[in-house]
Amino acid sequence: MKNLVAVLAAAALAAATYRVWVPHGVAFMAETDADEPFIAQIFFTGESDDPFAPEHSTSVFVDEGRFRVWCLLPTNTVGRLRFDFGNGPGQVTISDIKLRGRSVEALAVSDFIFSPDVKRHKVGGDGVLSVAFRNGDPYMVYGKSLHVEGSTGIRSLWQRSPLIVLWMLAIFVAVRLLAGVLAGAFEKARANWTGCAPPLGEAGRIVSLDAIRILAFFAIVLSHVLAHGDAAEVPQWATVECTQWGRLGVALFFFLSGAALSIRSLGRRGEGFRTFYAKRLRALLPPFWVAYFVCAMVAFWLGRGMAFGNDWLEITPTLFGMDGYLFSRLPTRCLVGEWYVGCLLLAYILAPWLHRVVLKQPIASLAALLATEWLALRYALPVSDAIPFFNKVAHFNVLPHLLEFASGMAFISCVRPNARRYAAAFGCAALYLAVYIPLAPRPLFVCDPAGSLASIALFIALCFIFDSVAFSPPLGRAIGSIGKATYLAFLFHHRVIAWFFRPGEPLDGEKVIYATALVSSASLLLARLFEKPSEALADVVFGEKARGHEARGGDAAS
Repeated sequence: MKNLVAVLAAAALAAATYRVWVPHGVAFMAETDADEPFIAQIFFTGESDDPFAPEHSTSVFVDEGRFRVWCLLPTNTVGRLRFDFGNGPGQVTISDIKLRGRSVEALAVSDFIFSPDVKRHKVGGDGVLSVAFRNGDPYMVYGKSLHVEGSTGIRSLWQRSPLIVLWMLAIFVAVRLLAGVLAGAFEKARANWTGCAPPLGEAGRIVSLDAIRILAFFAIVLSHVLAHGDAAEVPQWATVECTQWGRLGVALFFFLSGAALSIRSLGRRGEGFRTFYAKRLRALLPPFWVAYFVCAMVAFWLGRGMAFGNDWLEITPTLFGMDGYLFSRLPTRCLVGEWYVGCLLLAYILAPWLHRVVLKQPIASLAALLATEWLALRYALPVSDAIPFFNKVAHFNVLPHLLEFASGMAFISCVRPNARRYAAAFGCAALYLAVYIPLAPRPLFVCDPAGSLASIALFIALCFIFDSVAFSPPLGRAIGSIGKATYLAFLFHHRVIAWFFRPGEPLDGEKVIYATALVSSASLLLARLFEKPSEALADVVFGEKARGHEARGGDAAS
């Protein structure tokens, strides 16, 4: 019954917002044949009263050979069309220039006007236009005003079907989540907050932590997709200039790691340091080695071999997962995982003592770590000059992240077990986010004390929401399975981006969605494929006694 109500509510919401996700306009289309790669840019200067009118411009990377370029023009407008060839020199043949809406209207190539940087142009008898251009600003403008009427047909809907499906799925998930939160909150209110902790999920995993782990992974992938391509056409609110998605994902991962250590330490006070460190190294290093080996083999197969030279000692930090962390200080052979792995290893070194202090004095210890973060960020450069292993990039060091790491410990040990305290923490977190998001300078969630507190507040708010949802056992198992694979997927995702996309690839909002979904799916698939080899290697190197309880809660490395 709940799912039926959620489907009906999602359908009503999708129908109410159809102007957002259904393409409403006329497609300008043309076939191009280029002798070398260039960027085709299409501009339409028409004005529209439709608040949901599509973008009036688009950029398409045209590789050598034949390629179709198109731009969605808003309906009920009158305007001029301009086709920009980007930076020359080059030669392009354009054919089959038309507007496709409810009907198809061919544009006369003889009506185009050319800029001075077009060296020559020739119109063939079959309506084919050959244009040779040089460096500068080569473009052509359609000499007549276009009266755009009608709307796109079934073909355009089919071309945008992945985005439509994602939009409807997002609406359904949001409605189902909201219904679950309201039902869970009502149930907790009816029980009068008895003080019981939210239950564990299947196999002892906490589903809310796995759900946040997946969101953190997606945030990191989104950040690196935006950094790899040209995000000039991406909506401003989605860019890293507005929100530091990668920094937010890393902060959530550190919080998860501290939370997982507290879960695993409960009831095992007699665990020695040797066993503790063996379990942590077992969780982090074997997946790192497997991912590194796989990506190195792919690099050799693609003809991009790694030149180690005569100094094989440069790969030594890789054996300990420190190559990304030391990359800016020492010559290393960093390939996967970047700085986060080494930074987390350093946090694990401090974890036993940090956990004891947090349990005894949670508020005082977190306040001291907040001050430590501020000092570490402010004096990163002079300290890096004095200490060789201290990174000049302030947020690459472990000290600014100890607050998030310890907050995860305090959350699991002191906050989540008490329902009233948990509800009060959620209220404070929601209030802080309500003030921080609209008032803080952009980008949000940067590595500073205010951004760290916002990341912690977001974690508590998300965890409270997910704990309020009654996940079905199959959905809980699926979330746990994906969450367990995120660490290995994180190790792969940089290479997957490099394999799938060219550096500087032009991006818009839709391409960012597709690229993030594709990279995340491929990385998670690789993680599932190499999960068993990683566990086998861990058993060989560290032994099965160090296996521990990876199923419980999990950190970024489980």
